[in-house]
Amino acid sequence: MRRLEVSSGLLLTILLISCLLGAYALSKPAYLPEKYPSFVPGLLAVYGQKLAVHDPAKGSIVILDPETGELRGFPAPRNIRDLEISGSWVALAPSGSQKLLIYDLETGESRELRLPGDVYALESADGLFWASIPDRELVVGVDPASPKVVKRIEIAAAYGPESISVHGQNLWVIGKDQRTVVRVDLESGEEKSAEVGGGAVAIRGFEGGAVVATSQDEVLKLSKNLGVEERWELEKASSIDVRLYVLPDGRIIYVSPSRWVVGEIEGSEIREVKVGGRITGSAISSDRVWFTESSTGKIGYVPLSRPPKIEDFKVERLGPDSFKVSAKATDPDGDLNRVLLFIFYKEIIGPEQNQSVEMEPSGDDLYTATITLKRQKAEIYAVALDEFNNTARSEKVQVEIQRIQTVSTTQTTTQPQGSSLDIYTVGSSLTLLIPILIALFYFKLKPKKRRKRRK
Repeated sequence: MRRLEVSSGLLLTILLISCLLGAYALSKPAYLPEKYPSFVPGLLAVYGQKLAVHDPAKGSIVILDPETGELRGFPAPRNIRDLEISGSWVALAPSGSQKLLIYDLETGESRELRLPGDVYALESADGLFWASIPDRELVVGVDPASPKVVKRIEIAAAYGPESISVHGQNLWVIGKDQRTVVRVDLESGEEKSAEVGGGAVAIRGFEGGAVVATSQDEVLKLSKNLGVEERWELEKASSIDVRLYVLPDGRIIYVSPSRWVVGEIEGSEIREVKVGGRITGSAISSDRVWFTESSTGKIGYVPLSRPPKIEDFKVERLGPDSFKVSAKATDPDGDLNRVLLFIFYKEIIGPEQNQSVEMEPSGDDLYTATITLKRQKAEIYAVALDEFNNTARSEKVQVEIQRIQTVSTTQTTTQPQGSSLDIYTVGSSLTLLIPILIALFYFKLKPKKRRKRRK
């Protein structure tokens, strides 16, 4: 068993983290160390384990490895409306240009496809890029390898980078009036529409339907039949340039550039974390939300990991001053890192006031530790931490050394004086004395025989 001594300041820090993160399911933002030459990060997309980042200042696409800091780049337009990745291809929608630029991220080779109007929004699905051309009331599917238009859907989409979304065989579109949402079956071509009101500004399809953000700072969850199933109200100004994502577990993630926040909607709960500056671009990977801050020149991420849980906490006495402690700790994302037992002595002032013991796994999500108290009383509790330092804390339990009492008895027969006994053994000792006391009482009351006098 490893025993760790922690200072009062460190313990206070851990407790503060526990309190703060206990209120949020999202972790606190983190930033990449500046191992690479500085550039201005703008829009970005996830490329495997790497990032494809647009630098509007130099006019380039930068391929960055977050682990090593290694990067490479190739020329690109300074002004683009959107950026999307499909396999090893990246597509750019240049502002004021009736074309789509496509780059091979492995070779850096570029190609362009002339289109009938400006592209305002890009999506990728099943190996195709989907481009919205509002001026022509057209959404096209582009094969990047050709490159050719292989799908044409005549529909009046709204202007904006978040006006279309593709999931499975459904194309979701915010209508040009921004009050209508349309679902297009890409196999049959069948369309279904419904008014949502409030000025829709962003849409994201998922397995069961779609989520829509409105200019009234609301998020709506729509069924496949376009009925409103749930509605959430966000803080004011949240919807300006907002981006939406839906996780496989049903959580809704939103990125609000104007408010500098990444938010999470889970059930009826809405939780947010604030980043260090106005967000320029964002993208989602399997375990985090990436974002860029062009004003600070930083690239950061918010882990999607949720805090662990301590479902049970038990204390069992082993001896007068020793205890076995067990805690059942689980993590919804399976990234539980460690479980610590904290011991706090109110009677001590100084470094020894706080102790921590690393609890050992015992199977079935159970963690155990054995402790011996240094003082008469202590307060103990467990803290579970995951890989992103999200924490959960158990209830606090007061423990103390078992009291020692001295019991003395005086008898007419020769007996040793009473010795120190545990309070719980005193009763049984007195029980053993009862027959002796009865015998003494009996002999005391028994009449004595008279002696005969000598004549």
